Amino acid sequence: MSNDQPRFSELFENYDLHSPVVNEHYDEVIDELHRHCPVARSNDGEGYWVVNRYADVQRCAQDWQTFTSIDGFMPNRPPDMPFWAPVECDPPFHDELRNALNPYFGPKVVAEQEQVVQRLANELIDEFIDDGHVEAMSQFSNALAARVFCTIVAGMSEDEAPFLRSTFQTGMHGAPEERAPAMLRAHEYISKYLAKRKEEPARGDVVDALLSFEPTQLQGAPGRAASFEWEDKVGVLSQLSMAALGTTGSVFGGGIYYLATHADDRRRLRDDPSLLRVAVEEFLRLNASAPLVGRRATADTEVAGTLIRKGDFAMMNYGAASRDPLVSPNPTKTDIERSPNRHLAFGAGTHRCIGSHLARLELRVGIATFLSRIPEFRVPDGFVPRFHTGITRDMIELPIIFDSEVASPTSGTPGAPKSTAAAGTS
Repeated sequence: MSNDQPRFSELFENYDLHSPVVNEHYDEVIDELHRHCPVARSNDGEGYWVVNRYADVQRCAQDWQTFTSIDGFMPNRPPDMPFWAPVECDPPFHDELRNALNPYFGPKVVAEQEQVVQRLANELIDEFIDDGHVEAMSQFSNALAARVFCTIVAGMSEDEAPFLRSTFQTGMHGAPEERAPAMLRAHEYISKYLAKRKEEPARGDVVDALLSFEPTQLQGAPGRAASFEWEDKVGVLSQLSMAALGTTGSVFGGGIYYLATHADDRRRLRDDPSLLRVAVEEFLRLNASAPLVGRRATADTEVAGTLIRKGDFAMMNYGAASRDPLVSPNPTKTDIERSPNRHLAFGAGTHRCIGSHLARLELRVGIATFLSRIPEFRVPDGFVPRFHTGITRDMIELPIIFDSEVASPTSGTPGAPKSTAAAGTS
């Protein structure tokens, strides 16, 4: 290895999820972890382990009795940060809470929202279709995720999403001293919204279900609480908000970037949208937007030959597990027809993502609508994506260029080209 190349082996014994090396060489780091380090160690703060292979991550994630979520999902968790369920609790309380929320995220209920997602996607595209260019992360990917959450899930005004997204972003990726205050600001904002909803007539949505939820089994509640109070309900909606506003957009970005740089696959998906169901799984596998989620060991246990002692914190590396070559042959290659696709983008076990059905619908319909309206597009010459990487991984920006003469000015089938010089011929 030359002197100007990063020494990935140093990460095996001192992994830092916020490291510039991890951020800038993410794919290479994952490859090296799979080759040489099934369980890495970090000395940051109290220290933590990083479990990387698919079988190990899946086993640990499913064993909530040995790897508890009660102590939080992030290492070195700020002591003044409120606990958020359902991500930071265990059964039986966890299951009772999820049973109250699940009906609003089930496949049949979500499927009924397809036309709403398509309308929201078209409205966003209408805002830039005449420009011939778009910053796809802020103007489409993250914006669509925010509008879907506000409209379909929380019943919020779309104007509330930018503050929440930026605040959660600081809470996840800001300087260590900024994270807890940012999370508290989001928590307080959500608290005011819930208080407002409590005084309004019921709408029959997940917010009303949360407001009326009174658990009977508190064992495993957030922070080992003896009760489930107002602040805990605020924490639930805060966690749902953070997940919705800070994850799906990243998968959108990765998918659109791939299609902007691979014309043959772009045209295949444009001409046959039925292929998108499988392609979306591949975009999820390679663009895991919440690649690391933490647990606390409740007993001594061995993982891939490494002793994890009782009380140790361990990160489940879902991003790396989804690229395990033992499960996904040629794991760094994007294969829009990969099947089966055993990724862990939504986690595993009792804490598997509650919004997975909505995320899949959002991605499939959003990308199909983008391809329908803008059939040919590319990135500027020399563009290389940049990311924020930590517990989440977010593409910072994605400039897209297209020919507005070729793009469809209204929803539906793209119009016939008015010019023979289409911008998107990559």
